[in-house]
Amino acid sequence: MRFICVVDNQALAGSGLREEHGLAVVIATDSGGVLFDTGASPDTLAHNLNRLGIEIASIRCVALSHAHRDHTGGLAWFLERRGRVPVYAAHEDFLAERYSCGAGGCRAIGLPLAREQLERLAELHISPEPQELLPGVWASGQIRVRAYPEGHGQGLRIMRNGKLVPDPYRDDLSLVVAGKDGLTLICGCAHAGLLNVVWHVREVFGQFPVQLIGGFHLGGLSPDELSLVVAGLQEVGAPTLYPNHCTGERAIAVLSQAYPNGVRPCPAGTTLDL
Repeated sequence: MRFICVVDNQALAGSGLREEHGLAVVIATDSGGVLFDTGASPDTLAHNLNRLGIEIASIRCVALSHAHRDHTGGLAWFLERRGRVPVYAAHEDFLAERYSCGAGGCRAIGLPLAREQLERLAELHISPEPQELLPGVWASGQIRVRAYPEGHGQGLRIMRNGKLVPDPYRDDLSLVVAGKDGLTLICGCAHAGLLNVVWHVREVFGQFPVQLIGGFHLGGLSPDELSLVVAGLQEVGAPTLYPNHCTGERAIAVLSQAYPNGVRPCPAGTTLDL
């Protein structure tokens, strides 16, 4: 199996890939591909898939880490061209209105499709339980136990009973891939908290992942909380880290200092054999 980073905030130099604040990856398997998230825009997703030589017809299903627009912006474009394929999410909150609120007001950042549109374009599967997408590739299911710091974002809100309230990120979902050297955990934003997701993998799959890839959303943590994450990663075996997207520059610097040989870049264009 192979991991391919299709969309990220950064791209490999000289790759010809476009950069944008978003994330999309493909897990290529002998049974076809899993598209995990779709970036922030159709244009970037289309350009980068083409540049990487990934044919839309090779994608068997889509998994979505959560509903924020930087992870779902290319979804409608993809489904319109691919035809009806399974789309996996972890919680009904995936379909709720989401907003980013600040001094200038609130702007919509949620799923750019109504439920009716999504069900017309795809086979929608929403389940809090882990689901095997293709042989060896699993959706994590809902991360219910959250003993460690979560990946909150300032001003991120969800519409609940007509009111905007702090988003609990109940739809946060990751991928778990069973590779030749152990489990790989691939996060979209890890809003549920990176360590909480890691321990969820341990409880569900019986072992800790040997490598973590994706957006870890650590930028908003306090120094003490970030130190807790560093110590927690050491406790679970110091997996190799490939942070990108929303992890945060300060957090990447702290992780790199703590694990000088265990933190590696993961811009668009990165490929890893799993």
